[in-house]
Amino acid sequence: MLTSIFKRNVSVIRKGVGYFVDHVWYDGVTSEFIIRASVHPTPARVLETLPEGYRTSDSFTLYTTTRLISAEDNTSNPDSVILYDNQYLVAQIRRWDNTVLSHFEIVVTKDERDVN
Repeated sequence: MLTSIFKRNVSVIRKGVGYFVDHVWYDGVTSEFIIRASVHPTPARVLETLPEGYRTSDSFTLYTTTRLISAEDNTSNPDSVILYDNQYLVAQIRRWDNTVLSHFEIVVTKDERDVN
């Protein structure tokens, strides 16, 4: 299909649900998979719609047919994507079913959390 020439491979990191055993917390299993997405800079008007902590200048918008888990869906474990050697959190997802090409518009912002 012609629209696929503008897509690239994007790595997605998904953290599984953690659990307690005998009062000890265990993190869920982390999985990584590849999606095909068209990657674009995020316009300022879209950044204004994000929650305060996600309004960063370093963000991208992905267009893909794959549904990811956003910070709106799961505040503690949203999916992350790797773009240009940096990790970005999935901040917002909009579903577009009103066109011939159904897809998701996914806004990702640079992961500024302390990873240590």
